[in-house]
Amino acid sequence: MTKGSKIEASAWYDNSANNKFNPDPTKDVRWGDQSWQEMMIGFFNITFDASKDPMELLRPARKAPAAPAGLE
Repeated sequence: MTKGSKIEASAWYDNSANNKFNPDPTKDVRWGDQSWQEMMIGFFNITFDASKDPMELLRPARKAPAAPAGLE
């Protein structure tokens, strides 16, 4: 990835009667670890040069510059 790249994750759930795999469209679906529950959790891993200081690699993003006067 290049500097400034972003990671985006999207999920869609079809709890309608149109979903042939939905056993009960009238039942609320709540978060849970089981496959019949909502399971969207995004994970990602990173690797970096072990000789580098991790705190330098993962430093907080800089604040955006202030808007010019009169353009706030």
